[in-house]
Amino acid sequence: MGTSGAYQCGGRQFHPATQAITFRCECAGIDVDELTADAGRSNRAEKYDMGLISVLIGVLVIVVVGAICFWAIDKFAADRRLSQLLKLLVVLICLGAILQRVLPLI
Repeated sequence: MGTSGAYQCGGRQFHPATQAITFRCECAGIDVDELTADAGRSNRAEKYDMGLISVLIGVLVIVVVGAICFWAIDKFAADRRLSQLLKLLVVLICLGAILQRVLPLI
């Protein structure tokens, strides 16, 4: 590295801010296109992982809310048939909400 902050490789100078990747790849004999493709794939994988974590948290929240609704139905619904219908409605709503979050990942 020179005093101006530029690198030297094979008699050529590279500025670190604009050409550092090109410099490192040319000196090491690595194809620049392969390096950028790998970097893009890693970024996409990280976004996918963050999406999965977000969906997992969302599904967990839906399940907890559904469980609270089940508890409230058991506690406050006097009629057995009414409580069964309300529980069925809660299950269908929760399944719909979970599918809404999971299907975009497929």
